[in-house]
Amino acid sequence: MVSVSHNGFRANILVIDEDPRTAQVMRRILDESRDGRVLAVPDVLGGLRLACQEPPAVILLDGMMQDMDRVTGLLLLKAHPSTRIAPVVVMTPRLRPPDMEAAYRVGAHAHVLKPLQNERLTNALQAALVAGRPAAALS
Repeated sequence: MVSVSHNGFRANILVIDEDPRTAQVMRRILDESRDGRVLAVPDVLGGLRLACQEPPAVILLDGMMQDMDRVTGLLLLKAHPSTRIAPVVVMTPRLRPPDMEAAYRVGAHAHVLKPLQNERLTNALQAALVAGRPAAALS
C-alpha cells in the first residue's frame, strides 16, 4: 500500500464512477487507516450530496460516464461550495488532447489513464493534495 496523505493529514477521496470496481481498486491501493477514506458514488449529483457531509480533499471523476460528460461534471463540481476547491483528477481510458484541454479549462487538475495503475494514480493524488487541500476535508 502507498500513502497519499500530506503533512500527516488524512484525506477524504471522493470517487465518482459508475463502475464500483474503481472504488475497490482505490481501497486496495490506499491504506485507509493511514491515508483517509475512499468515498464512492456512481454519479456527480450523488457526489455533491455526499460532499455536503464529507468534504473531499481530492475528487476522482470518471471521464466517460453515461449520464454526464466530463465537462458538465466538472462545471457542477467547481460550482458547488462543498467541492469547489477540491482538486479533480479525471480518469479516462484514453488521453485525447482536445478532451483534456476542455477539462482543464473548466477546472480539472490532472488526468489519469484507466485502468488505474498504482504509481501513476498515487502520484496524481499526491500532487492534487499538495496543490490544494481544503482544511474542512482533512481530519
